[in-house]
Amino acid sequence: MARFRAIGLGLAMLGLASASPASAQLSCSIQNLATLLAQFSDNAGNGSITPANVRNLVCSVQLLLAPGAPAVALAPGTSPFQYTAQVAGNLIVTSGAVAVSRNNGGTFYTTSLTGGSFALAPGDIVQVTWVESGLANVPTVVYFPAGS
Repeated sequence: MARFRAIGLGLAMLGLASASPASAQLSCSIQNLATLLAQFSDNAGNGSITPANVRNLVCSVQLLLAPGAPAVALAPGTSPFQYTAQVAGNLIVTSGAVAVSRNNGGTFYTTSLTGGSFALAPGDIVQVTWVESGLANVPTVVYFPAGS
């Protein structure tokens, strides 16, 4: 019981818990990794890690752990099939030669894989080619958008 009291006291000192829920600080902002690391660096001065820093860390971590949007099944028509990522995520290809471009299709980099999972940034273009000899050879392509 004393351990739980000590945890409650520590949270109250950080401003994360309060005897009165109405006065608890609930606001936070999502921050990028560089900002978070700077706030919790080894060189941070005494008292520089504030309750707001801790709340911002919690909000930012929750975003990173959020599940992504639902999977999107794509329908490749003819070879070559191209897909441009609108948001970050992973493209799953079951068969077909895969190439990726990061410069608006100026240069495609061929992978040695004929399927797999490919992490994409917004604007990345993936080109999938296959030998067309019927519908049985058309690859299955599914996009898994990252959490937002």
